[in-house]
Amino acid sequence: MRILVNPNSVFIIIWVSLVALFSLGVLKINVPYSWGALFIVSVNVILAFALFLITLIKRNVFDQAALRVFLGARRAVVDKYVRLLFFVYVLISVLDVIYSGGIPFIWKMVGDTKQYVDFGIPTLHGIANSIIYFLSALCVILYCLKVGSHRVILLTIFVWQFLIFSRGTIMVMIVQMVGVYMFLAPSSIKRTFFVCLLALAVILFFGVTGDLRQGENPYYGLLVPEWESFFSIVPSGFLWVYVYLVSGFNNLLFNASLIEPTYLPVYTFAKMVPSVVYNLLGIEKAVDSFEFVNAGLNVSTIYSGFYSDFGLFAFVPVFIIQLMATVTYMRALGGSVYDLLAFSVCYQAIVFSPFIDTFFYLPFIAQFLIVLHFKKVIEHERT
Repeated sequence: MRILVNPNSVFIIIWVSLVALFSLGVLKINVPYSWGALFIVSVNVILAFALFLITLIKRNVFDQAALRVFLGARRAVVDKYVRLLFFVYVLISVLDVIYSGGIPFIWKMVGDTKQYVDFGIPTLHGIANSIIYFLSALCVILYCLKVGSHRVILLTIFVWQFLIFSRGTIMVMIVQMVGVYMFLAPSSIKRTFFVCLLALAVILFFGVTGDLRQGENPYYGLLVPEWESFFSIVPSGFLWVYVYLVSGFNNLLFNASLIEPTYLPVYTFAKMVPSVVYNLLGIEKAVDSFEFVNAGLNVSTIYSGFYSDFGLFAFVPVFIIQLMATVTYMRALGGSVYDLLAFSVCYQAIVFSPFIDTFFYLPFIAQFLIVLHFKKVIEHERT
């Protein structure tokens, strides 16, 4: 499974597969290829391959036993930290409910006009998400190393995300959890089968929650006639995932010839500004200058903000993310739990790169700060 956890091989697999799937021409709204868009994607694939070779040459031997001893000796303080963060999350969630006047699941049941996007206190809700992203990765690490189990906390968090229709949050949690699980679990046919089964479950879940939120899958009308029979016999989740997977790339191709870059990191860093600041200033938050081929398909790949700012040089910030993912991956192989937690953040950014740039959003940047705080707490306990 190591090939599925190395961030560079994952990037290559995802983007080569994405271009191949797009070339099938399943949707009526597909636009022609753009050489500019293909150029930046190709550069990052080549760079990913170069970084992959480096990880093979400078391969660290991961000592799982040493990491187990390290965390086991600090189990009390780690467990206390998990419970503290969970308490903070519960507190914020209570404030979210009060602020929003209920929860999306109840709104749906009683026919309320409020939508799931109306739930939560701006910025504070994002910080709460960063907490559970961190907790999900840490809890899996503790479980895999057999130095702690917080299954009740994890189950509670997942149930709550379902009740507030936070599908995106669940997807991020799952990817960060799977990333550290595959990192720690030795390769085997059984575990590979488990990961494939989990991927299938995620696709089915994506379809069920999508149909529940929308009432039905709205994308059957976008299919070309040749593919209608195929998608009519497979679960709805397959069409949901396919449409979202290729739509970001489709939007990138569509905008490649329209964008006039300013060569200033305006959109790159706009995502790091808290939503509450935009609300106070009465300014609509804009993370790129893209126009969408279909208004309902507003995913635009990891490149959208970078391409809006830097045009053909959009591969540079993506390479920075690839490089950071590689560094944390290699240092995690060296036995650092802190780098393993940071790696999970970078890993999900690679996995979700066909949809969005998650790396520079506040809830993900905040995870690095939580990791630093966690390290400080652990090291303080040692003294």
